[in-house]
Amino acid sequence: MKKVLFGIMALSMAAFAANPAPTPGENGVETASVPVKVIAEIITAPTGLTITDEAGTVIDELLIDHGRIVQGKATSDSVAYKLFKVQRFTNGAPAKIGAGTLNVKLEGTTPGEATLAKNGISADSKLTSTLSLTGGATQVSSTEYNHTLGDGDTEHVGRVTSTIAKGATDVAGSLLNGGLQPGVHHNSRQNTLTVVYTPTPTP
Repeated sequence: MKKVLFGIMALSMAAFAANPAPTPGENGVETASVPVKVIAEIITAPTGLTITDEAGTVIDELLIDHGRIVQGKATSDSVAYKLFKVQRFTNGAPAKIGAGTLNVKLEGTTPGEATLAKNGISADSKLTSTLSLTGGATQVSSTEYNHTLGDGDTEHVGRVTSTIAKGATDVAGSLLNGGLQPGVHHNSRQNTLTVVYTPTPTP
């Protein structure tokens, strides 16, 4: 998935170069174009407790995309989220998880916060995203919850939400004065989504 993210970044940067400010042609005719890129990744069949996307596809990275934010034009905070599933697979097929408790949390050096640097370069201009985690029956904190599973449960759905404050995208300027520069901003896996399953003791 990391390769996919870099591919998306490269595509975005290529799009900036291939789609500059239009220059009116004869009779006001204008043309714009972007490259088309196709990506496919082949993986082995999953086994055991697994985190998937909402469609049930196995992931090795949870990517939250805010899309394009026009500098200085946001009218509110930018909020984006990604749903995920916790499933168990046997020989590549979904199976019952089993009765027990799931502990789901965001872990890392700064749980609940992600630093998005332009082009992923730490010395470049930055945005800060606040992360929150929801989906369980018992919310321990904004970045952790517990959920009880029944014996017949085959999946659990949770959500990670990312919020970028409106004010963070308003300031333009050079790196010398801390201004935000146009470009693709992303983090480098500061946080990890971790799920621990503890089975219910057999009486």
